[in-house]
Amino acid sequence: MEYPLLDRMSYKRFCGLANATNIPDRTTVWPRRFEARAERHRRRRRLFTEEIEPDSVASIGMRRDSLKSVGYSRHPFVNHLTAYNGRNMNWSVAILSTGLEERNLGDILQGLGYRMTNGPEGLVFSSDEMACCTAAADVFELAKKVRSVFRGPANIDDEFQLGNVVEYSCTPPKQHAFLEGGSCVCHAICYSASITIGPPEGLNEEELAVWNREQKERNYQAQLQRQLERAVPAFHNENASLVLEFLNLKEQTGETLFKVFELMVGDADNVRVKKRFITNFGVSDEQFRRFSDAVHNRTVSGNWARHATMRQPKSGQPMSKTEAETFVRRLADGWLKTLM
Repeated sequence: MEYPLLDRMSYKRFCGLANATNIPDRTTVWPRRFEARAERHRRRRRLFTEEIEPDSVASIGMRRDSLKSVGYSRHPFVNHLTAYNGRNMNWSVAILSTGLEERNLGDILQGLGYRMTNGPEGLVFSSDEMACCTAAADVFELAKKVRSVFRGPANIDDEFQLGNVVEYSCTPPKQHAFLEGGSCVCHAICYSASITIGPPEGLNEEELAVWNREQKERNYQAQLQRQLERAVPAFHNENASLVLEFLNLKEQTGETLFKVFELMVGDADNVRVKKRFITNFGVSDEQFRRFSDAVHNRTVSGNWARHATMRQPKSGQPMSKTEAETFVRRLADGWLKTLM
C-alpha cells in the first residue's frame, strides 16, 4: 500500500489520508502485531509435532489444564505420526471401509512399508514416501497404489476404500477430499484346500483354552503369510501384478498361460535367461518341452493353443490343459515368494 498512497491522491482520499503527510509503511504494522501473532501461531503448532514441557505452555498463551484436557502433548496418535522412523509426518490417508480385522489390515500395510494408526480421524496410514510429498494429490496417488493391491489382482480386501487425505502441517489438521469416477472391478474367487487340526486328547479345560489360543494365532500367521505373498510382490513389481491378474482369469488358454511364464522370466526370448529361470525352479528340459507342446501346438491342444499351425510335438507326452495350468501356477507360487 505504501507506493499507491504516495503516488495517487485519489487513493489517499479513499483511505481517509487526504491531508496526511506521513504515510504508514510495512514497519508500522509488522513488528507490533502480525509478527507477534505469527510467532505465537508457530509455537502453538509445535504442540502437534514436538514434546513441549508443561512449564513452557504458559509462554504461548495456553493454560496447563486446557492442554492436559485436550491431550495435545501426549496424544498417542500425534506421537505415532511424529515418531515414525524419526520423521515428522505431514500427511496420512484415512481408510473409509475395510473387510479385514484391524490387526490384519495393519500387518499387511506394515508389510507394504506403511504404518496404520487409529486416531481422531479413524484408521489412517502413513509412510516416509508420503512425508516427502508436497501436495495432497501426490499423497492420494500413493494411496491409490495401496488400494490397487487390496482390491486388485492380489484379492486381499474387496471392501477396502480410501477416505480423505489428512494434512497435519496446519492447525487444526486439514482434510482433502478427492472424487473419482466409477470403474468396473472384476472380482475373482480363489479356492484353496484347508486342513482342520483338532486338539490333542487328554487336555484339561485350562490346557485346552491355551491350545485354542495358540492354534488361533498359528492360523492367523499362516493366513497373513499367504496374503503378504500376494500383496507385497503386486505392490513392488508390475510383472507380479500382471501375473496375478492373468491367474485370476476364470478360463485359461495357452496364450494366457505362456504370458504368465514370459512375465516371470522377464526376457523369454533370451535362451540363457530362460534356461536359468527353469533351472532355478527345478524344471527339467523334458518338462518344459511338454509344457511348450501344450500351450503352443495346435496338434496337441487344438484351438486352445497359442499357434494355429499344426506341428509334430517335441516331447513324447505333452501336458494336458489342466497339467499345463497346474505347472504354471506352481511356478508362479515359487516365483512370487522370491519377490518377498
